[in-house]
Amino acid sequence: MKKLTRYTLRNVLELSTERYGDRTALALIGDPESIITYGRMRQMVDSMATYLMDQEIEKGDRVAILAESQPLWGVAFFAIISCGAVGVPILPDFSSKEIGTILEHSGAKGVVVSSKLFEKCQSFTSDSSHLVFRLDDLFHIPGTIGAVLTTAKDFINAPGRDTVRTKADPKRITQRESGEEDLASIIYTSGTTGSSKGVMLTHKNITSNADSSTEQFVKLKPGYRFLSILPLSHSYEFTIGFILPMIIGGEVHYLGRPPVPSLLLPALKTIRPQMMLSVPLLMEKIYRSSVAPQISKNPKISKLYGHAFTRKLINRMIGRKLKKTFGGKLKFFGIGGSALDLTVEKFLKESKFPYAIGYGLTETSPLLAGAGPSQTRPGTTGFALQGVSLRIAPPESGHGEGEIQAKGPNVMKGYYRNEALTKESFTE
Repeated sequence: MKKLTRYTLRNVLELSTERYGDRTALALIGDPESIITYGRMRQMVDSMATYLMDQEIEKGDRVAILAESQPLWGVAFFAIISCGAVGVPILPDFSSKEIGTILEHSGAKGVVVSSKLFEKCQSFTSDSSHLVFRLDDLFHIPGTIGAVLTTAKDFINAPGRDTVRTKADPKRITQRESGEEDLASIIYTSGTTGSSKGVMLTHKNITSNADSSTEQFVKLKPGYRFLSILPLSHSYEFTIGFILPMIIGGEVHYLGRPPVPSLLLPALKTIRPQMMLSVPLLMEKIYRSSVAPQISKNPKISKLYGHAFTRKLINRMIGRKLKKTFGGKLKFFGIGGSALDLTVEKFLKESKFPYAIGYGLTETSPLLAGAGPSQTRPGTTGFALQGVSLRIAPPESGHGEGEIQAKGPNVMKGYYRNEALTKESFTE
């Protein structure tokens, strides 16, 4: 816990503005006009937060975000928490039915939605009493207008009020400031009727997890470029791929669309990121489509690959090419979300590719343990995060494996409106 003076998201924004005001904070790849500095982000956040208060968003109210990852997603989230409200990030790939269930269960008073996903939440926006904001430009679409819109085209062209042109009221924002143990976010891991689980994360849960990660796994510097390809509505990308860069003064560059090779490869060449986060599937696909064929289709290489010494040399040679494909500057390629194929991990280790492993879950904000590029050992999850205690409970009758139990400042407050499940999830 190195960088923050208070474990609140507002403190992250304020300190980052003071330390890195003129540096680039957020950008959409291929759109120079999308660049937002730390100083400009603070101005936009404070204006939108003031507008939310003007619209009678009170401390503790829930406001949802349904959008693909892009610079204004983070601005909207910081504005929500800056007026004392609670953010409800919703995964873009949830169905309309799941989204409707989440919005109803959370009791959301409003939604910030992108034009691409607008049609998925029409059951909510058709009620004129709900606040609706267009993420594309952070415009408020008045209820009388939003209630009759039916298509994404109608939504993107609808008239509204520009929230970031509101005169900011720092005094009111300060009066609404949340404490470390106040609720910051409710993240739903399932949106189906009857089984929705809203994970309640406090300001301290999220910020302590990001802060503890700033130096434990790799040393990060202001100005480091992060390439974001995962949904910000997932705690993995939000905490480690957004809040952590904000703490250290990094630049977060968004792909803005699914990371298909035709988009990802040019982006890597342009941005030349020092840090990326991914799920195992991406690297496994790269290994099977690009790495394995180089070995199996060449008889000489295939034969040499059977010997440990020459295998490592071959892997290192392929690894150099792979690092060049990723821009040549990569220092941290985080892999999490599920287990990485062991064959692929052994290749990454021997190739000296700077991969890192993370283990955790939404309920722990998310990181519990991990290993940086110099710490990885294939088949293991690394070390417990600073401030986190882990233990394995004795196996239950009939089972050979004990449950992993965790304790620390990153452990959730509980499940929203589900006391029984909350009680069942804690041992003390």
